[in-house]
Amino acid sequence: MLGNFQFSTSNNCEGYRFAKQVIVPFDSNNHMGSEIFDLVHFDIWRLTSISSLSDYNYYICFVDDYSQYTWVYLMRNRSELLQIYTEFTNKIHTQFHKCIKKKFDLMELENIFHPP
Repeated sequence: MLGNFQFSTSNNCEGYRFAKQVIVPFDSNNHMGSEIFDLVHFDIWRLTSISSLSDYNYYICFVDDYSQYTWVYLMRNRSELLQIYTEFTNKIHTQFHKCIKKKFDLMELENIFHPP
């Protein structure tokens, strides 16, 4: 049925590998934002080993704890983190007239995503 098709490690589907990853539980935290932008969670993800059509390799996701509203920004390099974080906080300030209660400076961001 498959003819002379040869299976090899290069035929493995990357999506399959990610789907089989075990979800690790994290500590529950009772702290929740009591109003919009009290607490904003964010994380950086690498898309895949293959870049998107526009050469994006990473994305950063911001989630407001109170509203659960989510923003996603695509990045070509992790070095764009500070610029995107600054743009995001400025957007919150200009569009919603709010400030994120906990802001990170460059050193904190570097320690979060590039631990010593």
